[in-house]
Parts: sequence; C-alpha cells; structure tokens
Amino acid sequence: MIRRVAVTFLALSGVSSLAQPRQFRFYLAYGDVQTVAIARLSGRDPEAALGREIPSGVAFGVPTDSAFKVQLGVEHLAHGQGIVYVKNLTSFIAYDRAHTRNITFEEALPLDTYSFRKLSPVHTGPQQIWRNASNWESRIVYNRDMNTVDENGDGIPDLGTQTHGMGFGVGAYVPGSDGNFHVRPIGTSYFLEPAYPWADGSLGYGWFKMQPGEQMHIFDLEYKNILHIGETYGFGTGETGLLLHTAGGEQTGYSNNIGYSRNSNMNPEPWQNIGAKYNLIGAALVPEPNSLLAVALGALLLRRRRAR
Repeated sequence: MIRRVAVTFLALSGVSSLAQPRQFRFYLAYGDVQTVAIARLSGRDPEAALGREIPSGVAFGVPTDSAFKVQLGVEHLAHGQGIVYVKNLTSFIAYDRAHTRNITFEEALPLDTYSFRKLSPVHTGPQQIWRNASNWESRIVYNRDMNTVDENGDGIPDLGTQTHGMGFGVGAYVPGSDGNFHVRPIGTSYFLEPAYPWADGSLGYGWFKMQPGEQMHIFDLEYKNILHIGETYGFGTGETGLLLHTAGGEQTGYSNNIGYSRNSNMNPEPWQNIGAKYNLIGAALVPEPNSLLAVALGALLLRRRRAR
C-alpha cells in the first residue's frame, strides 16, 4: 500500500529519476539594421531580421570598428513538463579573456597580455556596465500562486518588466566557486527579475509564464569592436567570441554562468540551462536603405547616359 501511494505521487508530480530535465536554451538575435543587412548581403543568413536568432554555425558579421547590438533570448524546452514560471535569471556573457580569478567588478575587468582586445562593451567605466543593456522584456506578470497580478484594480493583468538588481559586471567565470587565478573568459552579467509597481509605489517581483517551445526576448546588449574587414574573432585558439556561458546544469548561485534559478516548491523537476558561442567577422558598413536606393538609381542613370 505504501509503495503504491509513493509511486502514484511521483507520477503526478512529474518527478522521476529517468525524467528528462526541463531545459532553457539561450541564444542571441539580431539587434540592429546593420547586422541584419550584413548577414543578408553576405549570404550567410538570407533570412536575417531584427529579433531573429543568429545562426551559431556561421560567422556573425558586425560593422568593423563600430558599435552593434544583439538581443538576448531564451527558448523553453519543456520535454513534457508543461508550462513554467521563471523569475531569477543571471545573464553572464563573455567577450574576452584575462589571467584573473572569479571575482565581481563594478567596471569592465582589466585586460592583460592574454587578452585579444577585439571586442568589448560600449560602456566600461565604474557603474556604467548596466548602460550596455536596453529594451528590457515586458509582459504579463504572475505571483507565487501562478495568478496574474492586478495592483491598480483596473481588471487588466499588470505587466512586469525585466529589472536588473545590480548595476555591475562580473569579472570572470569558472564552474563552481574556484577563486584561483587562471586564464579565463571575462564578461558582463546582470541579475534579473520581473518587477511591477505595487499600490504603495514600491516594486514587487513576480514571475513570467513560458509555454512549451516558446521563445522569449530578455533584453538588448551593445558592443563595440575593432575588427578589420574579413578579420574573425572566435575561431582562433582561445578566442572567446561572444560566449553565453553556462555550467550545463542548474544555477550554481554564482554570477558566472547564464540561466534561471529553479524554485523547488513550484518546479520539483530538474532544470538545465544551455548556452551558445558566436564567432564574429568584421564587415564594411552597409548604406541605409534610402542610400542603397539612391546608389541604384544613380547607376541606372549612368548606364542610360552611356547608352546614348
């Protein structure tokens, strides 16, 4: 009798030693018209569009010696686990490397002889790391009981917006809490929660709901590069490129990987976070659409004059 009840409970709760974990796959998407135009004209991604995922198997073209934006997104791979409610997210993204230890800085980490210096955030000074992030995701927010929130009492579910809890970047990562000095990737990190205004004017923090297979935008990030036309970054030995680092499992509690923290009361099943790496290639600036049209019309008029 006891064994039969135990088996029934495990089946209802969805917990099983053989169950595949719920997964969150993080990726980058095109964040500006320049990178979209470069991807299309080069033929590396003819379907490129703002907000569309950047293929990780080809070089990501960026305007040389210039700034560009990417969008950070996540896909919910439920594997039969159903709807999920997500809250605490750490978003570590590496862009270079240095000989350092796992430590948090309030500005971009100092570079050294091991660094490539080809890519960096646009804003790197003290208390400026947060300025590289923009266009924070906003959607209906839920409370701990998985119900929508209506603080203003207008009968419409309130919206929550991804909010960073700390305005500094992370130094370098290594799985776990290893504090020794190593040559390791360095990057920036933001601890995020969906925030919404309470009736008294303070902020409450809730959950976003994700359907099985759903993709969700998180925020945009801005970088600058000094790549020459045709120069790559990420393919070479030790080159970081843009690296969405994860330890391959649940959040460790450290800000040196990317992924959601699981609330065991709401989600007893195992979670797994999946990262990605993007290799860059420098490309010439692409004229704005109006400029391209003007060039095409000019070439057409020139051909007509020559024909006369």
